Amino acid sequence: MFDRKQIMELLFSMQEGMLYLYLYEKDLQKALLEKIDLLYQKGSVRLLKTFQTLCHACGNISKDGYWVSIPRCFTIKRIADMTSLSPRSVSDFSEELIDKKIIKKEAGQFIIHIKDIE
Repeated sequence: MFDRKQIMELLFSMQEGMLYLYLYEKDLQKALLEKIDLLYQKGSVRLLKTFQTLCHACGNISKDGYWVSIPRCFTIKRIADMTSLSPRSVSDFSEELIDKKIIKKEAGQFIIHIKDIE
């Protein structure tokens, strides 16, 4: 003899687990598709979107509220790995963004203007 309540709890917990795994798989699929879509973009767009993602994930807003700095651990080499670009390309594209006043670089740290973060 089984207790009906225990069986129902077991079935519901199994359904919750399956639902969690399904939603987790769906999120992973969405992230993968976004990364694939990013690889089809031009290098400067790819770099800017990576900066935007880093700002949302771990950026610090400046005191004046116009700039967001990302941690110094995100060096050109690490950002190049994240964007699938060469370090030279990241350097060149970041210089273009600096000339356009979208980002600035101080002491090896990238600082992004807040109006360019979506």
